[in-house]
Amino acid sequence: MWCPSCQSDKTAVICTDKSHVVERYRKCKVCHFTFPTIESVKFDPELQEHAQYSDEEVARILKKRHSHQKDLFHE
Repeated sequence: MWCPSCQSDKTAVICTDKSHVVERYRKCKVCHFTFPTIESVKFDPELQEHAQYSDEEVARILKKRHSHQKDLFHE
């Protein structure tokens, strides 16, 4: 994610707020500017028809990825 203040691509997520959309608070590692971003789900029925993975498989992959990311922050 690009910093809106200095345009550096060296930013880190410092907080996440999840509801209907995911709002992340990021901090630039160069100029230390803090800014929010919003992530939402893009639903496309065509993509769903051609999906390689079942909903259960996607949930398993995401859960595994999320637990791995937690481990990275607690080392």
